[in-house]
Amino acid sequence: MAALFGTVDAFFWPARSSILPSLVSREQLAPANSLMELCHQISLVAGPVVTALLIGTVSYPIMFMILACTFIVGTLFVLSLQTHSSTKETTSEPSTDSKGHSYFKDIVGGIRFTYSIPILAFNLTTSLFTNMMFSGPVNMIIPIHVNDLGWDGSAYSSLSTSLGAGMIVGGILTGLFKGFRGKFLLLPVILGGMGVGISSYYFIQQLSFGLVSHFLIGMALSMTNIPFITYIQSIVPANMLGRVMSLLSLMSIGFGPVSYALCSFLLAKNIATPGLLLFVGGITFTSISLCLLFFRSFRQMEQHPNWKRPMVEEQQLPATLSS
Repeated sequence: MAALFGTVDAFFWPARSSILPSLVSREQLAPANSLMELCHQISLVAGPVVTALLIGTVSYPIMFMILACTFIVGTLFVLSLQTHSSTKETTSEPSTDSKGHSYFKDIVGGIRFTYSIPILAFNLTTSLFTNMMFSGPVNMIIPIHVNDLGWDGSAYSSLSTSLGAGMIVGGILTGLFKGFRGKFLLLPVILGGMGVGISSYYFIQQLSFGLVSHFLIGMALSMTNIPFITYIQSIVPANMLGRVMSLLSLMSIGFGPVSYALCSFLLAKNIATPGLLLFVGGITFTSISLCLLFFRSFRQMEQHPNWKRPMVEEQQLPATLSS
């Protein structure tokens, strides 16, 4: 069952990000991504609360039946979506109806396309390293560190709720600031702040400080994820978007187990304590994030013609209306 859910996830997340450009206009991508992230985080916060209320009154088979019904309802909503034809440029890649079509060629073509555009290759490689520094320390080490501090399970639940609340607030702010368009140089600084929040657990002794740190980490997570995803959706041609988003999912999710395995090894061999791993992981995360500012390809990423086009259209709109 776990393998089945993992396989479905591998299809779902790239498709979820790839379909958005065909549902909304280009200039609405940032608010739409913010709204999707907002709804996602609300569900993560509200879901455990609803479950806690139901679990005392209904049996587990009924709980799973309710879960299945929610998936069915979600499927009906997806089937009702009406996409518009994309106006993005196409490439010379073979169409899905061509004779001798090969999914293996699709995968290879997607990798070649991604790494033929320096800024895409740069962002995906950075995503790989930052997520390896984030997944293990935050998802695995923090629960162990909480236990070492003598806090109970309700304390960790409070931390998780604080993280979700921070992501909700971060999603709202990102939508209000239009995905930080024109201000991408702030993103490495925000990512660096997230790393500082992770490393701060080495010094935290009170739950209140942990809640503040988790809240700020959640805010920074939304305020960086949404702009980067919007950027990829804007510059990648429609027929390549699914493959590029699949690679992004591999970088951000697929290498999570590597981070878990590395943290487990270091703990099992008593090479480092949980607090020290959080401190080193956070500092490494901050260093990688701030190093983005030293690369010209990152500093100039908003000069891409497909990214600049919505801004040009918005600037021309008032003149068109007045004429």
